[in-house]
Amino acid sequence: MIHAGFGERQVLRFASLMVAAGQLTTTDAAATMALLLAENPDLRDRVRDSPKALDEFIEEAVRHEPAVAATGRAVTQSTTLGGVPLDAGDRVLLAWGSANRDERHFNDGGVFRPERGRTNPAHLGCPTRVACHVAGTGCGIAGHAASSRCPAYGVIRGVREVPVEWSTTG
Repeated sequence: MIHAGFGERQVLRFASLMVAAGQLTTTDAAATMALLLAENPDLRDRVRDSPKALDEFIEEAVRHEPAVAATGRAVTQSTTLGGVPLDAGDRVLLAWGSANRDERHFNDGGVFRPERGRTNPAHLGCPTRVACHVAGTGCGIAGHAASSRCPAYGVIRGVREVPVEWSTTG
C-alpha cells in the first residue's frame, strides 16, 4: 500500500480498521453459532465430535445468519445490476442475508442445513477467500474450545438480555 501512494499513517489506520472489523464480525458470528448450537443439542454433539461437521456448520451458519446484515456502496461507473441501470455516484445496499438465501445460488436457501457443503464465499459477505478463512479459523477455534469445555448449555431468550446456562459435564 505504501508503494501505491499511501503514507505509513494511512496504512496503519487501514490495518487498525481491518483488525477491528474482523474482531467484531468474528465475535458476532461466534455468538450466532453459540445460539444455533444451544437451540440444537444434536447438532452440537455432531459438531463437537467431527471436525468436518464443525467446518460445515461454520460455513452454513455464516451463510444463513451473516454477521454483517448489509453493506452500502457507491457505484463508481455506470452499469446495470439485476436489470436496473445504475449511474456513477448512485448508492446501493448489499443485503447479505437476502443474497445468501437467493434460490438461484442456494437450493432451499432459507433453510439452515449444515450438511449443505461448501458455498461460494462471495455469497457470504466475505470480501476475499483470505477473510473467510481467517473468520472461519477464529470461529472454528472458538467452537471447538467451547464445545469441548461446555458440552451442554442452553440459552433463555430475553427482551433486554440473554442469560446463558451451561454445564461442564456432558
